[in-house]
Amino acid sequence: MLRGATWRVARGTSHALVGASGAGKSSILGLFLRLYDAQRGAVRVDGADVAASPAPRVAAFRRDEAAVVEQVPGPRLLARERERERAG
Repeated sequence: MLRGATWRVARGTSHALVGASGAGKSSILGLFLRLYDAQRGAVRVDGADVAASPAPRVAAFRRDEAAVVEQVPGPRLLARERERERAG
């Protein structure tokens, strides 16, 4: 459960949401991108509650303003890690 989280992002800047596995990063992102709505409280972008935003505006925001970079190791990285483990 997320309680009392507030942050502001200045226009024209980029920020990353990082943390341990299971910390809620994907949940926060899902709320921010309106993949689902908050059960309580509000998620606001430019002062507007995203739950009240019309679908075309949400789609435009996802397309034009937000980016998601998953950090999944690629096959080459996994192969190198296995080599290092074997080497000891």
